[in-house]
Amino acid sequence: MKPRLDPRTHVQRTFQQGESGPPPFRPVAEVWPDLAQQPRLVLGIRATVVEVHTLRRSFGQPKPNREWLRLIHQAGGSQGQPHLFWVTELRPRAQTQTGLKKLAQYYAAHPLGGGPMRLEQLLHYQTQLQEYLGVECNRSYADLVEGIYPIDLTPEHLLHLAEDELPTNLDELLERGETYRSANLERWGLWGLTSSSE
Repeated sequence: MKPRLDPRTHVQRTFQQGESGPPPFRPVAEVWPDLAQQPRLVLGIRATVVEVHTLRRSFGQPKPNREWLRLIHQAGGSQGQPHLFWVTELRPRAQTQTGLKKLAQYYAAHPLGGGPMRLEQLLHYQTQLQEYLGVECNRSYADLVEGIYPIDLTPEHLLHLAEDELPTNLDELLERGETYRSANLERWGLWGLTSSSE
């Protein structure tokens, strides 16, 4: 059995060269200790360690009207790996929060593990998304692991799921840095985050 990685150790080791301060992100379980009971709906960017480190240059600073979090989620069950995010938490509609809880309860009873996912698992997840939340994962399904539940990022899905007023061009949420590239837009994603089994 592959040993479980400690997120702090993993990130600290990654940043040993060329990083003067502490890692600018925290474990999800530390930020939201009630994640098992209260899943979160988040919008943002999922990236490698290097990309998260350089986001500060490519995007600059987040605009002050939203809180942005650099997070590590130890997802994928007992053999999972740290997954890195730069996200803002959305305000779910009442039916969205109910649906997220149902999704979390279902997969707590039927753990997915860390993947790769089988086709039958992906098709079943799509069915669960449609039943519980009324959305799909036709383009985002590759992100699926236990504890990370991807949702296709569309204006219709955002309006359906969240109360937030968001710009059509999501990059308007951020101050563009001097090395900004429009290709970064492709990294935006929408996820439901829940706790992952040990």
